[in-house]
Amino acid sequence: MTGDELEQAIQFLLESQGKNDAQIGQLGVRVDQIGVRVDQLTRDVAQLTASVARLTGDVARLTGDFADLKVLVKEFAESTRLFAQRADERVDRLEQNAERDERHRQRLDKALAELAEQMNALTRRTNSLTQVVEGHITDEARHQRSPG
Repeated sequence: MTGDELEQAIQFLLESQGKNDAQIGQLGVRVDQIGVRVDQLTRDVAQLTASVARLTGDVARLTGDFADLKVLVKEFAESTRLFAQRADERVDRLEQNAERDERHRQRLDKALAELAEQMNALTRRTNSLTQVVEGHITDEARHQRSPG
């Protein structure tokens, strides 16, 4: 190799080395940028992990609350069913009592009507007897006044 060729080869190597150094510098900057981004992603993952843990706790609590609510709703439904059953029984008894009271009222009305008829008949008889007695008294009083 001649001196010019050697010099060109060295020049080529130096230029290549310069380009490589520039690329390595650019890669270093890029690696630093990626490192910053990885750090940010690591923080984001940590926050997401904490959020998932909190949500998992919330889901577990809500699951327990839902189970409690389910029991309460079941108990409420049963007590409502029993209340409705007792209310139906009370209504049935009230209807029976109302029917019995109506029959009793009808018998009382009939008895009062019969009693009123008997009182009217008794009043008529009393009036008739009173007239008869008054007639006898009047006749007796006339006989006692007449001479004879």
